Amino acid sequence: MSDYAPFERLLVAKEVAHLLKVSPCQVYRRVRDGSLRAYRVAPTRKGLRFKPDDVRRFLAASVVDPV
Repeated sequence: MSDYAPFERLLVAKEVAHLLKVSPCQVYRRVRDGSLRAYRVAPTRKGLRFKPDDVRRFLAASVVDPV
């Protein structure tokens, strides 16, 4: 058996925005401020991809404690 594991599916900003119920612009802002990790696969803004685990980490870090 091979040690090769296929790459996990990467998400585009529009899919992340849909999951988070925000606009793609908000996703790009979170990338720019460093709170959401992205991977550049092309030189344009549309060339960003997101790992599902990174989106989960972003959500976990965004939990608001009760007041």
